[in-house]
Amino acid sequence: MEKKSILIERHVNEVHIKLASGTVKVVKSSDDSFKLFFDENTPDVRIDNDVLSISMRGYEKGLLGLINFGSGPSEHLELHVPTHLKLLHISSISADIEVSSLSFEHGTLKTVSGEIKIDNCQAQSVEIKTVSGDIELSTVDVQRLAVASASGDVNVDKLECREYDWLLSTVSGDISLNVVGLPNMRLSLKSTSGDISSNVGYVRRGNEYVFGDGRMKIVASTVSGDVQVKVMSKKERVEEIEKRILRLVAEGKLSYEEAKQMLQELS
Repeated sequence: MEKKSILIERHVNEVHIKLASGTVKVVKSSDDSFKLFFDENTPDVRIDNDVLSISMRGYEKGLLGLINFGSGPSEHLELHVPTHLKLLHISSISADIEVSSLSFEHGTLKTVSGEIKIDNCQAQSVEIKTVSGDIELSTVDVQRLAVASASGDVNVDKLECREYDWLLSTVSGDISLNVVGLPNMRLSLKSTSGDISSNVGYVRRGNEYVFGDGRMKIVASTVSGDVQVKVMSKKERVEEIEKRILRLVAEGKLSYEEAKQMLQELS
């Protein structure tokens, strides 16, 4: 089935999306336009000042418990936006949420049982909440991050330790931190029965684990989940740099000759 689309001709700074079930993706557009792709049912699209609101029928009923999780129509929304937003707010019941290649000042992503994925994004602050859905973050540059999940796992991939302030909270879900380069972090572990494991050394001071110079502050709170800190190997780091170079070429931010020279220097 061919997707339908709506071109949003006005520029907006804030995006609010509500969806009961299915998937919602927010990705960088190829130009400076806002464009919404959907399947069959036309979403309710409204613009008030510089705020874009998108909602599907069934969301409010789902919140009131009039439909069971996973029942009702499964919708698929894909919103293409310019690189930068001031605010991004997405709420769902069982829909999966995916955000990639964007920059926004503040973000709030909430779902009950859906999964949440953020890839290659920059933000000042992000709040993520799930009940049973897993949370995956990859190549994120977020200064202040608050993640809360009951039984879902939290996986952070390609983490570069900077002067961030993060709070990662689960009840039974595991927390995994895959670090690029030196793991310069100060990890405070609040756990009832969970353990911490790492493939690199650290200094322990009570419930605080100091890696490197400890510039990044992470509070990991869990009842029974485990916390793992893993440093990528040299081979993995080289492969990741190669992927970044190729992505920059695809985005037109790097010429073919520049990329070729950089790849030769890596080898």
